[in-house]
Amino acid sequence: MARPPGVTNADFPAKRAALLESLFAALVETDETPSLRGLARAAGVSVPTLRHYFGDRDGVVAAVFAHCRTEAAEELRTAATPAGDVETSIAELLRHAAGGMQHAGFGRLNEMGLREGLASSAAAAAYLQDVLEPTLAAFAERIRAHVEAGELRRLDARTAAVQLLSPLLVAFLHQHSLGGAATWPLEFEVLVETTAATFVRGNR
Repeated sequence: MARPPGVTNADFPAKRAALLESLFAALVETDETPSLRGLARAAGVSVPTLRHYFGDRDGVVAAVFAHCRTEAAEELRTAATPAGDVETSIAELLRHAAGGMQHAGFGRLNEMGLREGLASSAAAAAYLQDVLEPTLAAFAERIRAHVEAGELRRLDARTAAVQLLSPLLVAFLHQHSLGGAATWPLEFEVLVETTAATFVRGNR
């Protein structure tokens, strides 16, 4: 007997979560922009099954972003928490973010977010809500803590967060997404140290 419309099976959340692992790889860990059919193929299911769990392609993309936010909860807490004096803390924050971009998929996630967001307003909203905004909020919270401790002057923490994250994101896109490492290799550690020192010196 068929289920009535709108009724889901008891193991719906578990099966949806399992699908998200395959969908993450299909969207984030490749340079492709797969169709809904391509995503279904990557997940080993049919298109109707994918629609059952996520609705449409925008629903798949939004679910992957939301999944990544959940998975990154501890990383976001770490980013938001000051670590030592302001010079050490800001450098550590940028070092942590740069490492995530280069080695833990954070850069590829942002690359995918920009690619999908420029093609779809729904994907753009999901990327902002579950990836970019939480990252900026974590940066801002750490900056705000140093302001309250009197280590930095009074400033707009969100603007400062953009100032700190932007060089890392542009550098990742230049080096990895666009292949700039072949013509002008960049030392991320130098970028981190320079950006952190300039920021602290300019905001005391």
